[in-house]
Amino acid sequence: MSAQLHQFKKLLMASTLGFVLLLQDIKYASIFQDSLNRTPLSTTHYAYRESGGFFISTSNSDWEKHRHRFHSQQRHVNNDIRNRKDYIHGVENHTSTSNNTADLFYRDNYDAEFTCLNEIQLGVTHDESPDDNIQTPQWICDPSRIYTISEERLRQGGNGCVIYAFGNKSTNPIRFLQDLTGEMDDSCETHAFRSSWGQGIMDSLQTNVHFHPWGMESKSDSHLGRTDHLTFKETLHQLGHDNYDIDILSIDCDGCEWDAYNEILERTSISQLIVELHSAPHQVNDFFLEMKRHGYVVFHKESSDNGKNQVYSFIKLGQNFVEN
Repeated sequence: MSAQLHQFKKLLMASTLGFVLLLQDIKYASIFQDSLNRTPLSTTHYAYRESGGFFISTSNSDWEKHRHRFHSQQRHVNNDIRNRKDYIHGVENHTSTSNNTADLFYRDNYDAEFTCLNEIQLGVTHDESPDDNIQTPQWICDPSRIYTISEERLRQGGNGCVIYAFGNKSTNPIRFLQDLTGEMDDSCETHAFRSSWGQGIMDSLQTNVHFHPWGMESKSDSHLGRTDHLTFKETLHQLGHDNYDIDILSIDCDGCEWDAYNEILERTSISQLIVELHSAPHQVNDFFLEMKRHGYVVFHKESSDNGKNQVYSFIKLGQNFVEN
């Protein structure tokens, strides 16, 4: 009996030791896996958190440099720029010899305040193009991340990659769309808007570009009753995209942006916004203040029409970035 008891104790001790070792294996395996999962995030935590997951490889120290630049950079010459009559004017008042021109205003105010290391240029400038392909180059930030984030969103039950590009009667987004569809490898659902399209333009692009025969207008112009223009909100509703995330929104609407931006910013789910600003009206300061308030930062600024207009590229970051 004592021999059996002794054997039982040996088995019990062996089992206990095995169980302890198993627990240790599980613990250390868990710690190892946790370190694998956390180490990349811990060293890039700020960028990941404050960009909604868009920037995943920017180190914390480099992100602090981005933040320092954003908060220390002077955005405009005078806080009360609405009283600077030498700068602010309407498009119709522009002359090449006058001091009160928008090109002087944009020369001194509102430069890029953030750096996207993987930004790319799309579209080609044609100031006087006989084929109606007038286009100022536009810049987008890191198209590979746009695709990756949209794919993750789709797996979580949201929509895939969606791009909107609005043109007007004198300009159209054809070159931008040609470059964009090539860069994104035909992976995004792209919608192009203009009050009129030529068949040749539509035939020149891939099948995933959907052409719509209307341009953008602000709510203040909706009383005009134009059948070839819709507000941004009406466009979303028309396409069944009321709750969609928009990855890129490109706008050139001949000045409607000054009245339409508040309606556009009601949407919290536009990742990158490219907008051509026409002239420098009195609400220009309010525009940039609202962009900042909604978490948008300028990563590129491109001159158009001899500096009278400017094409700005914004990317949406978190409130922690713009407020701290």
